[in-house]
Amino acid sequence: EVGYALSQICVQTAQVGGYGLAGALLVVLSPQVLLLVDAASFVVSAALIARNVKARPAAAQRPASESPGWLRHAVGDARLGARLVMRTRSLRWLVILAWTTTVTTIGFEALGAPLARATGSASWAVGLLFAAQPVGVILSSLVVTRTPKERRSTGIRMLALLSVLPLVLGVLKPPL
Repeated sequence: EVGYALSQICVQTAQVGGYGLAGALLVVLSPQVLLLVDAASFVVSAALIARNVKARPAAAQRPASESPGWLRHAVGDARLGARLVMRTRSLRWLVILAWTTTVTTIGFEALGAPLARATGSASWAVGLLFAAQPVGVILSSLVVTRTPKERRSTGIRMLALLSVLPLVLGVLKPPL
């Protein structure tokens, strides 16, 4: 749990930092210049890969007649995993929580820009909406890393319940 929380802190901090840096750069440079800088970063990345990654032979291919039935095995493994999750209360709770937050977050992010425009909000409100979810993950991950192990499960449930509060308040159509 703590390792995952620390990983999320790094990933989400990079996401928020990226939004902030992009916004700051757009103030001083044109979008065209920034697209050229982005394209140049891909060229530099390709050059570094070409220079530093050694060529290796491809993995041997089996004829179709000798196929190990990977799809059948993958489906079987997925069924076993689903059974385990659905039979184990603590795992079931975590999976439902992960699915729910993912579905609501993706939907909210997809509607963020149109919502800001429809409410007549300033353009910076879109960035604020997009940064809200990663900032929430960072803050909740910090809480998880500092919560004693015996209280962590309860804390995660409370954070999960609090995470839907902005969506509930969104029904009231507050200004951004």
